[in-house]
Amino acid sequence: MPKQRPDETIVLAGLRGNGWDPSPLTPLVGGEWSRAYAFRDGNRDLVVRAGAYVEDFQKDRFAMRFASSDLPVPRVLEIGVLPEGGHYAVSKRVTAGSWLEDLEGVALGDALPAIGRMLAAMREADTSGTTGYGSWDPAGNAPNRSWGDALLEVGNDPGERLPGWRARLEGSATGASHYDHAFAALVRLAPDAPDERCPIHADLLHRNVIVDGQRIAGVFDWGCAMYGDGAYDLAWLYFWSPWHPGWDAVDVLELGKGIPDLERRIVTCGLHIGLANMAYQAFTERWDDLDATAQRTLGLL
Repeated sequence: MPKQRPDETIVLAGLRGNGWDPSPLTPLVGGEWSRAYAFRDGNRDLVVRAGAYVEDFQKDRFAMRFASSDLPVPRVLEIGVLPEGGHYAVSKRVTAGSWLEDLEGVALGDALPAIGRMLAAMREADTSGTTGYGSWDPAGNAPNRSWGDALLEVGNDPGERLPGWRARLEGSATGASHYDHAFAALVRLAPDAPDERCPIHADLLHRNVIVDGQRIAGVFDWGCAMYGDGAYDLAWLYFWSPWHPGWDAVDVLELGKGIPDLERRIVTCGLHIGLANMAYQAFTERWDDLDATAQRTLGLL
């Protein structure tokens, strides 16, 4: 399971010890690798997230350089150390709107143009001054020489984050055959993957985007962020749309009009999405989710 996330008492002590004057903390939903709480300090509405991996918060701070009116990234005000281990990050709170994945019907229809502009803003973001493909580090650099190489990293042991995931996958009722079949397909497709180098959020549908009417109000939690194919976040929305009834009623891929070779790129990115999440679901022993993700991944083929 993910490392223990600090509780409310520890977070309050950490904030007070670093000069904040927080109101009582209000737990917020979401967060696999960290806990999030709303609080007020003076007249400011803020969020504090606390967890074991400071690099996730540092990536949030780095992502601020990609912010625009179409891609609003809340400002990280401070990253600090907690008294019993772990770290926290304080950022401005988005107080109005709905979670992206909860939209349906008229609300989703009204938001689609803004969602399209958000995806375009990521494809058009300036990544100069940084290097590499794949997951970026706190300085904004990534380790791989090509997007194809970065895609195939999904087959490697991610080490500290998901130790033992492969053994759990092999021992599950789903087994490893679906994973291996999908990975073999990705190996075939990866050499032809475009070497676009755009910032990718890679986690848009897990309480990480707030929509307020016809605008995007906030895009946060960039812990999974990468550089690579600008179609990846569209593939993310497409891959997970069957899990969200409102999204199943729209053609998500319409948001990708004008992207060359879109179908092939959606399949390639979708295989990576499925494989990465099968590993995580095996590690966390979410067996029903694992089976559904395996079926969705193979369905791309």
